[in-house]
Amino acid sequence: MPNNDTAARVQRLQRAIKAETDKGRKRALQSRLRDLCHTLARRDYRAKLAALGNMAAY
Repeated sequence: MPNNDTAARVQRLQRAIKAETDKGRKRALQSRLRDLCHTLARRDYRAKLAALGNMAAY
């Protein structure tokens, strides 16, 4: 995780999904969690690519 704030957001969403009983809301929360994780993974991938580019420059 990039920082504690995003890790806390993921944990809050996971707890909300576990506690939710309404199927529609649960599906919406799962979609939001999936989008957040996708964004975090893309950000992490871009950071790794940038680091590789910086290493290649030396």
